[in-house]
Amino acid sequence: MDAIPRHGRQRGPDLTKRVPGMDTRFAGSQRLGDRRRRRLAVESDEGLDPETPATELPSATGIRRTAHSETSEPLRDVVALPMSGLVPAQWWKYLLGAISGLLSGSGILAAGWYESIGATFVGPGFTRLFSLPDGPVAAWYAGLLLNLSAQLAVLTWWGRSRSLKDFDGRYRIWTRTASVWLLFSFCAATGAHQAFSETVLYFAPQDIWGIDVLAWLIPASAVGLALLVTLNREMSDCRASRIFLFLAATCYVATGGLRLPVEIPLTDRMRELAVVGSALLGHLCLFLSMWLHARHVLHFTPDPSRAPRR
Repeated sequence: MDAIPRHGRQRGPDLTKRVPGMDTRFAGSQRLGDRRRRRLAVESDEGLDPETPATELPSATGIRRTAHSETSEPLRDVVALPMSGLVPAQWWKYLLGAISGLLSGSGILAAGWYESIGATFVGPGFTRLFSLPDGPVAAWYAGLLLNLSAQLAVLTWWGRSRSLKDFDGRYRIWTRTASVWLLFSFCAATGAHQAFSETVLYFAPQDIWGIDVLAWLIPASAVGLALLVTLNREMSDCRASRIFLFLAATCYVATGGLRLPVEIPLTDRMRELAVVGSALLGHLCLFLSMWLHARHVLHFTPDPSRAPRR
């Protein structure tokens, strides 16, 4: 057998060898999507666009050499959506939306306060629609605002999931947020929380103080408080959405306190108006909070907040 020249054989790449640090570089992420996000972020930091097609270079038989071409346009953090018209960048549009919401809620409250006068002109159907505190129109408006808040939370989740720096997968909080707002919307529109309270009263002793309200107020407060703590950290880079979130929480606390059988210097009529008014104002502030944070994510940055974990 003829001797093979010393340098006449081309040796292919050793596929059994592993690149040092490859196993530990992305080991901090437990999910496949988070590991891919971390890898894409590292490649973009090294100046390599992961979406750039590879061009094959001439090489000997058995060896494949590729090179990535440089991109002229850097990666952008802003997420472009076809629904960007629903989340504008101009501040005056949000001001117009807040004023429209306030006028609509004020009109519902005024119709409920003067329901007797309205009934003299259009009949008892007016009282059926706008009676306080459980008028169908007020319940529909509350459910509408909460439903829109849930849809904006889903839109925020869509934008946040495109971030290359969310290594912990914190964008998933927005799906849970949307689920909670949808549940609250269902309760506000149908009165399901009162039905739940009546079910609890069927099995629990009725001599407990405020049990008819506490039966649904305690679970709702626990869920809302847990979500408030999480969203407070998530919204730390957007002051406007954070302010409206805490305004909504304050209005909800006032609504719950007015629902309890506590003696306050207000007539029954004024108390009913205050209950409905604080609840509608809280729903409006929550909607504005979700709307403003969707603006922050879609028009500024989809990356998570830089607030430290406490």
